[in-house]
Amino acid sequence: MTHHDEGDVESVKMSVDFTGSTCTGVDDALDVPVRLGSSGPVTDQVDLAPCGLTKASQLAGLTVTYIVTAGSGGATEHLGGTRIDLLSGPLVRAAVSFDGHTSTVKQWTVLP
Repeated sequence: MTHHDEGDVESVKMSVDFTGSTCTGVDDALDVPVRLGSSGPVTDQVDLAPCGLTKASQLAGLTVTYIVTAGSGGATEHLGGTRIDLLSGPLVRAAVSFDGHTSTVKQWTVLP
């Protein structure tokens, strides 16, 4: 996930929804480091295995939602996008749509 945070940011979280996920919604979302400053976007890697992602078939319909809690001073968020890299298991090509807030896997194919 590539993001940049400005202002009074209390927390940044990432909710990941897929079949069997334990990291959905605000309460169970993964903590993401707050990246304050004017140095531009920073990329963070997040391991989804602890959320229950164990099979390529779970990628179908997977959504990632970026959640920011701003303090009383207000905050500005810049989400550059998300990318899914499978670092183990079968090679998978995924088509992902991004609406500025949520990324959704529209289709995926296991590569030979």
